Amino acid sequence: MVSITISSPKLFLSWWMENLVVVCVNHLSLHLVKEGVSKVRNGMMVLV
Repeated sequence: MVSITISSPKLFLSWWMENLVVVCVNHLSLHLVKEGVSKVRNGMMVLV
């Protein structure tokens, strides 16, 4: 693993960037889902 990262830092960097993007997207989608759920709950409260 270490030899691969040393021999091709570009590959390691692209892999790291991909992981970072995935983590950011997951975090954002989780946040959006939570916000959406709370908004729906508030809407239900208003309707009821």
